[in-house]
Amino acid sequence: MSSEADPGPRQPRPRTASESPASESPASAAPPGDPDRSALDLSAPAAGPRRWIRWRPSILLVLLLGFGGLTVISAATVALIGYDIARRNTYELVATAVRATMNGNRASFDTLFGRAENAVRYLAGAIERGDLDPRDDGFADLLEGMTAGEPQPGFIAFVDPRQHVIGTSRPGSGPHRAGTPLGTWPDLARAVEAGETEAHFGWRGVSYVPSFGTSFVLVSAPVRRDGRYLGITIAGVPIAAISSLGGARLDPESVDFVLRGQGEMLGHPSLAGGARGLSPDRPVPRVGDIGDPVIAAFLRGDGDAAGPPLASDELRGRDLAVNGTRYILLYYELQRYDRVPWRIGRYFPAARATAILDRLQYALLASFAAVVISLVVAVLLSRMLAGGIGRLADAAQRVARLDFEKTAPLPGSMLAELDRAARAFNAMRAGLIWFETYVPRSLVKRLLRMGGTGLAPVERELTVLFTDVIGFSQIAQRLRPPRLATFLNRHFQILAGEIEAENGTVDKYIGDSVMAFWGAPVANDEHALHACRAALAMGEKLKADNDRRRRKGLNPVRIRIGIHSGRAVAGNIGAPGRINYTLIGDTVNLAQRLEQLARKFDDGADAVILASATTIAWIGDRIPHRSLGAFDVAGFPEPVEVYRLG
Repeated sequence: MSSEADPGPRQPRPRTASESPASESPASAAPPGDPDRSALDLSAPAAGPRRWIRWRPSILLVLLLGFGGLTVISAATVALIGYDIARRNTYELVATAVRATMNGNRASFDTLFGRAENAVRYLAGAIERGDLDPRDDGFADLLEGMTAGEPQPGFIAFVDPRQHVIGTSRPGSGPHRAGTPLGTWPDLARAVEAGETEAHFGWRGVSYVPSFGTSFVLVSAPVRRDGRYLGITIAGVPIAAISSLGGARLDPESVDFVLRGQGEMLGHPSLAGGARGLSPDRPVPRVGDIGDPVIAAFLRGDGDAAGPPLASDELRGRDLAVNGTRYILLYYELQRYDRVPWRIGRYFPAARATAILDRLQYALLASFAAVVISLVVAVLLSRMLAGGIGRLADAAQRVARLDFEKTAPLPGSMLAELDRAARAFNAMRAGLIWFETYVPRSLVKRLLRMGGTGLAPVERELTVLFTDVIGFSQIAQRLRPPRLATFLNRHFQILAGEIEAENGTVDKYIGDSVMAFWGAPVANDEHALHACRAALAMGEKLKADNDRRRRKGLNPVRIRIGIHSGRAVAGNIGAPGRINYTLIGDTVNLAQRLEQLARKFDDGADAVILASATTIAWIGDRIPHRSLGAFDVAGFPEPVEVYRLG
């Protein structure tokens, strides 16, 4: 007979009563119908808190309401209210804008100083709990990392009672290791001494740090463990960062400032790049160093106090005239981060505010024209966006079900983002079509049902199966490469079909061999039963196929199968550029050894199936088997009791 490969039709094997889904364990049981498809059905209503939502508007309606309705409402409301406010009181409009800016500045201060405060709290707590040890080599690197993401790098450090410092000043400067002095800094000694009696963290005001050559606003917290004083954690915010916190300005001539006490300028646009001439005796620049005549006039008490609506109980102000120009100066006081009160404020020319009225009258007319144009554009854009997004959503839903056959490539779009999304989706679809030929689709669907869990390597109880074609070397010698590939593809199609019919996973194809497993990533107490039933089904399918091959004058194809159950590590294994979800362990090795041992029992059967005693213990009497005795297996110290199935 000829040994020519035959890629004939494959007939599906019907399940028997013993193979019904009811025999599967709850962990691996699938919903009625197609288990993978049902589990990935994205058309089902969302569960959970959103069950009460019965009406889901189309994206076209939402975009129309968003682009059109909200544009009309917001534009008309803002225009009318803005015009009415400007008509009644110019200063009320200015006050609203300034208060909003002040609130933004206050939030910026809280964010800037809150990061330093949180860092000190965290570091002190971690050391007290024993989560961090300043003596560890990586402690200084951790501190350097804590300052690496700051836009205005400060410093954070731990200081023991002997004033030994571990800390860092800014990214790239390198951390200070244990015992590294931080220069002649009297304030540090006072902070360490005060930490022995303090119970909580506290802000210590502004201090000049000689080794850094600039001044910082300091915060520290004492560190104790089991009642013993270990030192302090201390962090500093550079004063240059304060000058960079100004919010949105009414005009280019508005100036944000921070005054400390009666004559020190803590924040000013001219200080954003850093102040010069600082020293331990002069940690903060003086107002005279800045040369700002408006701030100087304010400190002298020039002008009149501003009243409502500009000023309030919290926001104070003055109306100043400097060099023939009228200015409005507003500020609020803050004394949280220092022992000396701060005044955080802004001043701007009064003429800039009154000019807003003239422009608002024209803006009102322009707003109504913009509303009409916006409605027309909203309709066009909404239809364009809804169509593109709807097509993308439908296609993505089919891809989520791994239904590539019914997913056609998306057309391009006039909108750049939608066009890029369509091209990216089409490239993804093409890649996934190739991807599913290399990765078991059943494994991917099971992982999707699990919500992405089960990928990390973990030891599981499972069953491994190895197959091998008997006399494959002779077959390979007789067939030309194209025919050999066709032969193997058909052979693997038969075996993989029976494996997947029993909810198994094809791990890999090794030459003419197949490795498959049951029990991962989803736990299944019937993993051994499924593996044995798949092996017997392979034998039956090969027997039927060999009858067909004999009728066509072709040589039969026979296989050896080894099955073993036990614990193995299952999960993502491999290098970052090439990872497989696979198994490792003695369970895998023994299954392969049993397949090789089957050579001794080749009696001409279509499939010689050997299983270990462990596998037989799992299946009991549900699968016919007979003992072949105990055999020495390479790599295993004790003889292995072997059984033949069927």
